[in-house]
Amino acid sequence: MAGTEQLAETIAEIWARMPTTLNRAEWRATREAVDLIDSGNIRCADQTEGEWTVNLWVKKALDLYYRHSQPTTVFEAGPLQFRDRFPLKRGLEVGQIRVAPPAVARHGSFFGPGTTLAACYVHLGVWVGAETLIDTWVALGTCAQIGSRVKILPCTSIVGSLHPIEARPAIVEDDCHIGSGCVVGAGVRVRHGAILAPGVTITPASRVVDVSGVSLETSGNEVPENSIVIPGTVPAPGSTSGSIGIAAALVIGCRDPRLTANENLAAAVEKIGIIS
Repeated sequence: MAGTEQLAETIAEIWARMPTTLNRAEWRATREAVDLIDSGNIRCADQTEGEWTVNLWVKKALDLYYRHSQPTTVFEAGPLQFRDRFPLKRGLEVGQIRVAPPAVARHGSFFGPGTTLAACYVHLGVWVGAETLIDTWVALGTCAQIGSRVKILPCTSIVGSLHPIEARPAIVEDDCHIGSGCVVGAGVRVRHGAILAPGVTITPASRVVDVSGVSLETSGNEVPENSIVIPGTVPAPGSTSGSIGIAAALVIGCRDPRLTANENLAAAVEKIGIIS
């Protein structure tokens, strides 16, 4: 849209100058961008023909919003009182979003219809697709992009990545299953349909290693489509005997669409002899 293009140019110009304070017009433009993020009309990253592209001006708008918001908003929930810089997500019923207490989502995050938030925390710039479950004590960091029909189970962290501005956010694509206690770091991409077992940690410095075949194949910090992944280790550089290992995410199989995520995981670990 022409209006969005003009707003993008305005935000980029303000951010390039990085003024100490924003005048009314600059603050209005910043708030307009955050409102568009909140409604799902713009997002921090878009997927085109299988590749993700960072929308720099959207992240720049969030950066300006962070820098120039003041802790003046007060919320009350019974005897509890909170003082923050950002308002909370509104329009839950219209958006068909279920929020179970004490889940919190900030204004400037978007959720598709049928999303369930169960006692979790969702930051600015997050985009979540339809019919996704964000379970108890899950934290979705700034700019995280989550697909549709995803399950993110308790005590998992999808790490935020507002800075550096050009950095790709953490991405979990459609139909993924993220087990309890996982960490998906900034810049990590979990491709469509992947299953992460409980406790898997993937960061920009991690290795994702396919151990399901004859040879070891490393895919950096991207989880292959429909893969089944467990936590493990690989030999550290220079450790010829293998006595020293470094943490890794191990791909042990491929998802069977006829089975549930838990059934897939059980079948995969049994196949490679972890359990019998």
